[in-house]
Amino acid sequence: MFPLRKRCVVCASTEVSRALLPGCGTLWTYTVQRFMPPSPPYAACTPETFSEFGVGYVELDGVVRVESRLFGDPETFYIGMELKLVTLDLGGESQYAFAPLDAVGLS
Repeated sequence: MFPLRKRCVVCASTEVSRALLPGCGTLWTYTVQRFMPPSPPYAACTPETFSEFGVGYVELDGVVRVESRLFGDPETFYIGMELKLVTLDLGGESQYAFAPLDAVGLS
């Protein structure tokens, strides 16, 4: 699960462990979220502030695939694109996402 959660979303087990994953990967597949998702977990999003965004599977080390929000213009995403892990500030709420390697101003 990415990011790490206290319970498995499939079986509800609390027996989860941490694994260090690389901060860069390759876009394996993706889609574009074109409508406002329900809240929670997107409490900072309102109809006035919503803009479409990518959601995809990012392949890390050619072995592990994680589902993640994608940062950037959805029109520029393509399968095989190199991405890096970034932290987004969404209305005072931090969230992890993957962005193109050349994205600037992101940590």
